[in-house]
Amino acid sequence: ERVSSLMNRAIELGALAATACERSAGCPKLASVLSDAPPDESKPSWVLLSAESAANSITLLAIDVEMIERRSDKLRLPVTAALVRCEIPEGNDAPTTSTLFSGFVDPSSVDAGWASGDIAAWDYKEQFTGFTHADLLARRDAGEMTPLSQLQRRIKDAMHAGAFLVGHGIQCDLRCLRLHGAALRRRVVDTMWIFRTKGGGSAPLKDLVAEMLAEVGDWADFQKGAHGALRDAEAALALVLRELRLLVEQRGHRVGTWSGGERCKRYCVLESDAGKIIGRHGAKIDELRAKSGAEVKLHERRSSSPVRVLEIRGEAEAVSCAERLMREMHGNIHMRAL
Repeated sequence: ERVSSLMNRAIELGALAATACERSAGCPKLASVLSDAPPDESKPSWVLLSAESAANSITLLAIDVEMIERRSDKLRLPVTAALVRCEIPEGNDAPTTSTLFSGFVDPSSVDAGWASGDIAAWDYKEQFTGFTHADLLARRDAGEMTPLSQLQRRIKDAMHAGAFLVGHGIQCDLRCLRLHGAALRRRVVDTMWIFRTKGGGSAPLKDLVAEMLAEVGDWADFQKGAHGALRDAEAALALVLRELRLLVEQRGHRVGTWSGGERCKRYCVLESDAGKIIGRHGAKIDELRAKSGAEVKLHERRSSSPVRVLEIRGEAEAVSCAERLMREMHGNIHMRAL
C-alpha cells in the first residue's frame, strides 16, 4: 500500500505536469527552454538540465526569481532567488520541506553592466524586489551575492528522475536563470498554467493564494508590498501540494478546479435609486458593464421591500473596477454591502 500510494502521487504529479505542458503549448517563452538546444546560443551562461540520475523519492523543486531588466532588449537578470525542495514520502507521511537556496544572486556572468546604476539602461524594479540599486551594490560589495553559476549548479545537482520543477510563470524564472532542457517537458508543474481564470487567462499568484490557502498557514499578508522570492516559491509549492492531495483523495477532482478568479459582491440599494442605476433604457447599467467587464445585475425587489439587491460578479479586477465606477457615477447613492 505504501508503494501504491507513492505511485499514485507520481501519476498525479505527471498529470499536473502534462496539464501545464498542454495548456502552455502556445507559449514560446516556455517552449524555448524545453529543449536541449539553448534558446539563444549567442548569450552566455546557459546550463542544460537533465533528469538521468536514479530516483529514490519524488521531489518537488520550487523556484522563484526576482529580477531586473535591461531596457534595450528586455533581457532579465536575477538578483534574488529561492529554491525549495519538498520530498514526497511513501505512505501517508507528511512531505518534508527544506530551503536549498534563498538569497541574492550576482548576474555579472551574463552582463556586468547591471551594477552601473544607469536607470536609462536598466529597470531595477524596486517595487517588486524591495531593493534599490544601492542596496544591491551593497550586498555585492559585502560578498552576500551568490554567483549565478553556483545557483545553477545547485538546481542541476538537485534534479533526478523523480524530480519536478514547481513555480508560477516558471518560464520567466528558467530563462532568467539560464536553464533549459528537453527533460523538463513533463517535469514542469506551473501554477500559472494549471489554474486558469474563467476567461482562460493567467491568474496572479496572490489571487490563487487568497482563495486556496487562506485557511492554511500564515498567508493573510501575502504579497502586500514587495515580493519575496522564498515566500513566492513556498506559495507555489503549497498550491501544488494542495492540488496533489485533492487528486489523490478525490477521484472526481478535475485538475485546476477553482473559482477562476471570479468574485461576487452584493449590495442593498434603495428602490428609489434603482432608476438612477439603470438609466434611460438601461443606458447607465450597460455603460457600467461595458467599462468594467463585470456582470452587473439589479435584482427585482421582493414584495413591498424598499430595497433591491445589486450584484456585481466577475474577475477580481473587473469587480473592483465596477465598484469604483459606481462611486464615480452614483456618488450620492447609498450602497450597503451584504
